[in-house]
Amino acid sequence: MKPRHLVGVCALVVVAVYLFVSAPPSLASSPMHGRDLSAKSLFLMMANENSVARSVYTKDIVELGKKIGLSFGEDWRDPSSKSGPLPALFLRNCADLLFQSRHPLGLRLASDRPINKDNKLSAAEMKIFERVVSTEQPQFDVIESTGMRLAMFPDVAVSRACVDCHNEHEDSPESNWQVGDMMGVTLWTWPLERVSTRESLTLLSTFRNAVKATYSEYVGLIEKHDGMPRIGEGWPRESFSLPSPDQFLDRVVSRASKKTLSILVGDPASK
Repeated sequence: MKPRHLVGVCALVVVAVYLFVSAPPSLASSPMHGRDLSAKSLFLMMANENSVARSVYTKDIVELGKKIGLSFGEDWRDPSSKSGPLPALFLRNCADLLFQSRHPLGLRLASDRPINKDNKLSAAEMKIFERVVSTEQPQFDVIESTGMRLAMFPDVAVSRACVDCHNEHEDSPESNWQVGDMMGVTLWTWPLERVSTRESLTLLSTFRNAVKATYSEYVGLIEKHDGMPRIGEGWPRESFSLPSPDQFLDRVVSRASKKTLSILVGDPASK
C-alpha cells in the first residue's frame, strides 16, 4: 500500500473510532489534524446529527411514550410537572447548551408562522426561506451585514406528535398541519468559510453532549415522581420504561455516524 493511501486509511480509522465510541481519543496526532472542511460541510454534518437526535426523541420517546401514558409539554421544568420537553423545546435546550459552550456555532428553529414569536424569520432570512420552500432543499448563504455563513434546512413534521402539538396549541397560527408538511426551518450560523477537522469534531462532541444532557435532565426530573417509567430497562416500545441517557445517545450515534463520517472524509455524495 502506498504511504499516501496508508495515511488516508489511518485517518479514516481515527475518525471512525471518534464517531462510534463514547470516549473518543485525542486528535492532536491524528493524520487528519490540520485538514479543514468548508462551512457547508460543517452545516451538513451538524444538521444530520440534529435531525437524527430529534427523530429518535420524537418517534422513540415522545410518540411511543404517549402510548404508555407519558406526557410532554411546555411546563416540563415545573417541579410539579411529570411532562417531558416537546421536541421543539428539546432542540432549543440543545441549542442553548451549544451557545453556552462558547463555540460560535449557532442553531435555532425558525418559521414564517411560528408559535413562539421569537422564532419569526427576519426579512433577510425570509428571502432564503423562500428558496427552501421552492426547492425543498437546504440553502446556504452569507449574511451581508455580518459576514456570517448561514444554512437553512427544511423542518418537516415527522410524526403525529409534531402536528398535534402545533394544531392544538392556543398560540399556533395554523391548525391544519399534516405529517410531512414543512413547518419551518432549522437555521445554523458559523462565522468562517472554513473549519478545521479537529474543531469540527469538537463541535460534534459538544452537540452530542448537549443532546445527552437535555435527555438526562428530562429523566432526572421525572424520576422524582411516583408511578413513572423505569429508567435504563428498555424503550417505550418494549415496556413501561425509558432508556438511560447513555442508551439514548448510543442510539443517536449509531444512526447518525455513518453519514457524519462520509461528510468528514469528503464523500462526494455528501456535498
